[in-house]
Amino acid sequence: MTKVTPFLMFQGKAEEAINFYTMIFKDSKIIHLDRYGVGGPGKEGEVSRAKFSH
Repeated sequence: MTKVTPFLMFQGKAEEAINFYTMIFKDSKIIHLDRYGVGGPGKEGEVSRAKFSH
């Protein structure tokens, strides 16, 4: 079986998308979330990078 590793981008909606995907895929989990800090380049607290698995 071939393994697929997708790369998804969600500008401003990453956390919402991650929560959705981990909800619909059985046994999935969030491995880590990185958030923007006070210096940006995105909004402080917004997800900059994330990793989840199923």
